[in-house]
Amino acid sequence: MATPRTDARAPTPRWFGLLLLSVVLGTFVLILLGGYVKALGAGLACPEWPSCEGGTLTTTQTDKGYSQQQVAAEVVHRAVASIVGVLVLLCAAASWRLRDVRPAVRTPILLSLPVLLIQIGLGGWTVTGGLQPLVVTAHLGMATIFFTLWVIAAVVTLDPRVRHPSEAVVS
Repeated sequence: MATPRTDARAPTPRWFGLLLLSVVLGTFVLILLGGYVKALGAGLACPEWPSCEGGTLTTTQTDKGYSQQQVAAEVVHRAVASIVGVLVLLCAAASWRLRDVRPAVRTPILLSLPVLLIQIGLGGWTVTGGLQPLVVTAHLGMATIFFTLWVIAAVVTLDPRVRHPSEAVVS
């Protein structure tokens, strides 16, 4: 016989957990793409921000010494960043509206919002500032903080071993 829950809250909906995982996976891919852009020397393949001369692979940047691969890497990096940003906003709104989302999940999600704004600013500064090493490093550091907040939220939501304090077994 199953032990009844000690609180009246329903479990967090499965779709919310999947949304959290999509942010975690998207952020991980975004960090990898950032490394790829850096390794290719493509950080200025789209020197304006936030656009990339229309965001097409036929941009005139190829006339300025950048290859199609470099331009494509930067375009994809920015596109994935936009998708992750939308997923973050959806997840934050859902965490606010769902009453069964624990504070241990909601808090890192809400903390990630100002981190995201800083990250967006650093991304723009990285490009418009000509890839200054300290700015590029700060951009990576902020990405790591952002990723960590979302991993915490996902683990607390999805791991059945992480219990809500009201569900803790007192010996």
